[in-house]
Amino acid sequence: MKCPKNRKLVNDMASSASPDPPVLLVLGGLAASGKSSVAQHICESAVFQKFFSKIIVVDTDDIRMRFFGTDFKPQNEVKVVAQKKIEAIQALEQAHKHINDQRQRSLVIIDDMHYYISMRHEYYELSQKKQALFISVYIDSPVNTCIEWNEQRGSPIPASVIEDVAQKWDAPGKKYRWDHPHVIVSPHVDSFDTILNQIYQQIKAELAQFKKSAVSGQAQKNSANNHTLSNDADRKGQQIGEYLDKASKSLFGIILQGKDQFPHQNQIIDLLSTNFNLTRADSHFITRFSALRKPFLAWLLKYSKTEASFDNLILFLRKPL
Repeated sequence: MKCPKNRKLVNDMASSASPDPPVLLVLGGLAASGKSSVAQHICESAVFQKFFSKIIVVDTDDIRMRFFGTDFKPQNEVKVVAQKKIEAIQALEQAHKHINDQRQRSLVIIDDMHYYISMRHEYYELSQKKQALFISVYIDSPVNTCIEWNEQRGSPIPASVIEDVAQKWDAPGKKYRWDHPHVIVSPHVDSFDTILNQIYQQIKAELAQFKKSAVSGQAQKNSANNHTLSNDADRKGQQIGEYLDKASKSLFGIILQGKDQFPHQNQIIDLLSTNFNLTRADSHFITRFSALRKPFLAWLLKYSKTEASFDNLILFLRKPL
């Protein structure tokens, strides 16, 4: 979806010492639930155009049409999803350049179903990597309504696909705090004016909180020289935790590429010590990690996950053991 060119407007928070981060607005909901309509109304909204000097929409329906036309085939979705990620990264990079050049705000909207936690987590993680403010909007339209609206637009997606996705749906926010929607909207009940106001007010609130946290973080940084040795140890512990997370991704990368042989403990120790500056003293992690492959595969089957992806791996590693 292409948004109309936005007017150059004065940023009403330009007095800030640093520009606002790009906002990554992730829409989720069943096919034909109203996601694209919400995105289109945002693009055309004078309020949003005033608040954001640049709005970019990454729409899987558009991507699917560009690559495969009107013929929907499930086997094509792998390429559609991969292209969505590419275009999302490009959009965030454009947003950063726009902010740095003009010190104005940018909004990137990702329009897709995002029915698995792992699908949503992929863009939550991307927001962290690309220093964007993550905001999720759940489009809560009933299955029957979605099927009806799908028929009205020519049934580009089989009704059976909508029903199947509804059965597989991972309820947002049920397991993880980060996954709780910032906004839940109902196009079958509320007007688009109401919906847009909900989203707009939430974005403003989240940006204000971001600025408050940034100021607080800077204050903590300025007082770092006064930290005690115990605080230094706490930071070291946090750093080790981050290293272990990276190590787990690297090691499972070997497994997920299809190699049958699980890395030996010595290989794990070598990788940890060489790439992540860890030692044999971290044996608790090594012991735990060595036993994770079979439980991980069992977890995938239990929760009907479709792939042994890094996102699903991280969700598995974060669950209580």
